[in-house]
Amino acid sequence: MKIRLFFAWYDFWVGWFYDQKKTTLYVCFLPMIVLSIEFISYYEIIGYYTGKVIGYTQGSKGKEDVLIEEPKATFKKISKKEYLRKTS
Repeated sequence: MKIRLFFAWYDFWVGWFYDQKKTTLYVCFLPMIVLSIEFISYYEIIGYYTGKVIGYTQGSKGKEDVLIEEPKATFKKISKKEYLRKTS
């Protein structure tokens, strides 16, 4: 989980918004003052041709990077504990 507080002159709203693609919750308590909470997901990368695990990644950016090299790869969501156990 990554938490940030920032000023955004273009965000003149009060409330909350959940971005499903980025798995990030944006909360705006005051206009232009935004709190973002990013929920990081962990994935196993499964090869298209072999059907076996070929690696591990985290976050939506990690998935995008893998898809550049392996466009047909699939992903299985795993827990943080399992990710740390398998990658260390």
